[in-house]
Amino acid sequence: MAKLGYEVTVFEALHEIGGVLKYGIPEFRLPNRIVDFEIDNLRHMGVRFMADTIVGKTFRVDELREAGYCGIFVGSGAGLPRFMGCPGENLVGIMSSNEYLTRVNLMHAAEPDADTPVIEGKRVAVIGGGNTAMDSVRTAKRLGAERAVIVYRRSEDEMPARAEEIKHAKEEGVEFLTLHNPIAYEGDERGQVRRMLLQVMELGELGGRAGGEPAGHHRGERGHHAIQHTHALCRGRHRAWRGHRNPRHGRRPPRRPRHARMAGEESPRGRVNS
Repeated sequence: MAKLGYEVTVFEALHEIGGVLKYGIPEFRLPNRIVDFEIDNLRHMGVRFMADTIVGKTFRVDELREAGYCGIFVGSGAGLPRFMGCPGENLVGIMSSNEYLTRVNLMHAAEPDADTPVIEGKRVAVIGGGNTAMDSVRTAKRLGAERAVIVYRRSEDEMPARAEEIKHAKEEGVEFLTLHNPIAYEGDERGQVRRMLLQVMELGELGGRAGGEPAGHHRGERGHHAIQHTHALCRGRHRAWRGHRNPRHGRRPPRRPRHARMAGEESPRGRVNS
């Protein structure tokens, strides 16, 4: 859009620009300096970025239109996590990888002076076999997990993660427990997760694709932290969360730049067509 002559403003809900490239992908796989370089290139092209801005709460879409914005594109980013509905999923130490990776990547939870909770599980189970699962389990190893395990309901051949991600995880000492699926989590008297019950699976045909089916027996696995699809099984020290209010909440949207152009209007670089 900027190359076509439009003046573009990007509203970001979080305090840092970059979206899932910053909070979802670990630094060891995509360094932030590369993302920042691309963002700076966009700024040099005239794109404006506004952080800490939640459209619908900070201001509404109709307010943006009143402010002069002629076109609005909604890029809502990564979706919400989907939990499995297993008993015990609300135990302390079980979380989605969305939360886990965001705390580590964006909120610097691995640093000793961070304001966000720090989870230091020594035995970590990651439920899932995709790239996000590999990011989570490799992050857990870097945070000091003595044993980090991928639990996946199909075989390794059915894992959706890229082959290189699986290879790197194995090289870093990650264990793979395939053809297993959690069906319950158990905790202690303080509500912290301590054990998960796994259903042993076997491959079957599901719509032309090999799918995991229960094999009829179970096994128990002790752990401290679980990350499900990714959720995490961990026992660790949790520091008090210090929340903060959005200082921009409720303010008026910025006016459309005076020289902003709609499709078909004349621009310094020539006529812009939709």
